[in-house]
Amino acid sequence: MRQNKNCFLLFLYILTIGISTNSFAQKTYDYKLRLCARLDLNIPAIGSQKFNDIWGWTSENGREYAIIGSVDSTYFVEVTDPYHPVIRDVEAGKAAKCIHRDYQTYQHYCYAVADEGNSSLQIFDLRFLPDSVHKVYDSDTLVKMAHDIFISGKHLFFANSKRLRKDHSISRYVMTVASLDNPEIPEFINNLYPTRIAGSLLFNEVHDLYVNNDTAYLNCGFDGLFIYDYRNAVWPTLITQIQNYPDVGYNHSCWATQDGNYLVFTDETPKKEVKIYDIKKVRDTANKKHDADFITKFGSHAAKGSIAHNPFVRGDLLFLSYYHDGVVVYDLKDATNPKLVTSYDTYPQNDTDVYSGFEGCWGVYPYLNSGTIIASDMSNGLFVLRLDTFTAIHEIIKPEVRVNVFPNPAKDVLWVDVLTPNPERITITINDVLGIEIYRNDFMNDEIKINLPKNMGEGIYLLSVSGKGFRQTVKLIKSK
Repeated sequence: MRQNKNCFLLFLYILTIGISTNSFAQKTYDYKLRLCARLDLNIPAIGSQKFNDIWGWTSENGREYAIIGSVDSTYFVEVTDPYHPVIRDVEAGKAAKCIHRDYQTYQHYCYAVADEGNSSLQIFDLRFLPDSVHKVYDSDTLVKMAHDIFISGKHLFFANSKRLRKDHSISRYVMTVASLDNPEIPEFINNLYPTRIAGSLLFNEVHDLYVNNDTAYLNCGFDGLFIYDYRNAVWPTLITQIQNYPDVGYNHSCWATQDGNYLVFTDETPKKEVKIYDIKKVRDTANKKHDADFITKFGSHAAKGSIAHNPFVRGDLLFLSYYHDGVVVYDLKDATNPKLVTSYDTYPQNDTDVYSGFEGCWGVYPYLNSGTIIASDMSNGLFVLRLDTFTAIHEIIKPEVRVNVFPNPAKDVLWVDVLTPNPERITITINDVLGIEIYRNDFMNDEIKINLPKNMGEGIYLLSVSGKGFRQTVKLIKSK
């Protein structure tokens, strides 16, 4: 690292979002979503729609995959090299011509459902990638159709589920829950039926859901959002509901912040903004008052009719798939005041400031270890993106302090050589590309051996060394 005054303002062009703050280091950020690759296919379409939902998966050896649905199949695309996505396998859905497909992963399995036609639950074993995937389950015994699925712990939740009766008629439930004790053969636990109060249904459907620590947040369309305690999955209990809230529309989907204190949800209705609710009291089961409190609403071109579809939170960042605006990213460090930081338009076909219909970006997945972000556009296919961050770090550089990091790139083991005039305690941190701290430890300055975390995937990281009156930062590359 350069040891002169020019290092006082060191601009690192890196793929990261944050590092731990301290009393002598300040930083500012400028973000940009950058397109690495796009994969479109000449495949059957329903109108202009060829694709639907997307999910991601990382293998034990760090290879990364996008799982993207089309109207008739599921595509397993390797994105380990984000600039050169490669289709590794294609598996047909039990029913073709499905507008809605949904995916989640558990261990090395992918669970797939659809919401039209002669559908089923399909389970794919991903262990054999990049060679191929193996279908290990394809049955309508548990569910025939479901609009969305969610996996929390060993529970598999099916939203707006439908089953085939013995007489071949369809039985509809607002939600079905199954056990994943045997991941290849999920076992039925419970159906959630529409709740009746004074003879009327409290809600008619569960369109989508988010589950965290046995608390299920159910998006129930025009009936609102309902929160259930699922600690006893056989007999879930209603905690509270959010209805008649500001800018109310069709309650579509939700996600909680990383600390679990705030819930973000979208309304799939033109000109409706995204909402944030404080759910700390909901999580406090000892508190008899379980109400959630409205915090704020915000959105991308909501006044002009833009529609937010699905939210996802990683670290301090909220990733939203907007139909016509593509992938839109907000900073939630202050959840009461979300800040728009960047966006990437996957659907430029709509005219400027013209928002109508439901074309464009369906989903986004920001959880790959490398920081690669994948998104699906209904017309334009798979988008492989990177979040570039220009980070201006005002560091305290002491000429008498020397920091060497080797090897760089590193595979499993890293050595950090810190030379100071006097023995002193130093702190070493490593942050991933989205600002999440994945390593921290204190040492006495010397030649230090660091065994890199096993879950540290291939990519770019930020390693910081700080001590009494100094801080130095190095861009670290993790190799295979």
